[in-house]
Amino acid sequence: MRYSILFLTACALGLAACQGDSPPASAAETAVALETAIPGRWETIELRTEVNSFEGRDTSYVEVISEGDWLRIFAMKPVRTTFHPDGTFLREHEMRTGEIIDRVEGRWGIYRDSILMSSPRETQRFGVSFENDKLVLQSRLDLDGDGRADDHYRSVHRLISRATR
Repeated sequence: MRYSILFLTACALGLAACQGDSPPASAAETAVALETAIPGRWETIELRTEVNSFEGRDTSYVEVISEGDWLRIFAMKPVRTTFHPDGTFLREHEMRTGEIIDRVEGRWGIYRDSILMSSPRETQRFGVSFENDKLVLQSRLDLDGDGRADDHYRSVHRLISRATR
């Protein structure tokens, strides 16, 4: 009788464990999911940077650009990035007047849960996540030119089109 109770208890615990969240995706599954989810044209709706002071002891400067700030403060449209399925990307900074003031072309690829973006200017790696159907990129970069990738970068992007041409 005692063994039956222990057996039933173990079975109940096993069933409860099986009914929880699904097992975490493997790195390969995550990469495939991101390679499928990312292609398209995205616009940056929020940008947050935290620039650290000397030796990263504290945050000396925080800048947040919200969706309404692009035109009102910077007189430019939200930055648009197109990720093509062939692994190339195009990022454009466009003024209110329609003039393109910066255009970056390069290659992108997924490594586990990160995106690697490489252009003639630089190569950057960002952690990738999705929040409410928005693409979120985060990284530690050298935003202040002190030679240390100790500044926090976070951008939120809204999908505006799956078409990439």
